[in-house]
Amino acid sequence: IQQILQMKNVPLDDAYRELFLARSAMELGEPTRADLHLRRARVAAGPSVEQMGFIANYAEKVGKLDDAESAYRSLAGNSNTARPAYEALLRIAQKRRDMDELRDVLGEMTKRWPKDAAVANDYAYFCLLQGRDLQESLATARQLVTQSPASMAHRTTLALAGVRLKNGDRKSTRLNSSH
Repeated sequence: IQQILQMKNVPLDDAYRELFLARSAMELGEPTRADLHLRRARVAAGPSVEQMGFIANYAEKVGKLDDAESAYRSLAGNSNTARPAYEALLRIAQKRRDMDELRDVLGEMTKRWPKDAAVANDYAYFCLLQGRDLQESLATARQLVTQSPASMAHRTTLALAGVRLKNGDRKSTRLNSSH
């Protein structure tokens, strides 16, 4: 396959050809060459959202998470593909079991979509889990519960804020019984 892909008139766009050359190099136990071809694939994909998305998904599936992350970061810069790209970045952080990265990606998302209650809640929750930005997270949780008092996710974040802050003022974290 590698020999066929290296021929001059292969009927594939350069981005796909380089990607498949990378996979061939991986299978042949040549990680340095595989990395080179993956970088070339991303460069060849350039502004093509379709090609970059294919490269990102493929790299993620074969376990090349750094390369997948680079491709998804490229897609995150495009307003049409930003949301799915960020969701993929969250998936990668989860696969790596990296809480800091997960929180950082959620933080980027809150800046990009400040009115998205689910993202704001998730960011506040992960900050609270890590014991970071406690007052800001408490304020976010209070605001979200005020907006959607029946939301179990928002109420859980508010409860976690109360526990983290060891808040003696029960009114600040207790839910109003009328909600």
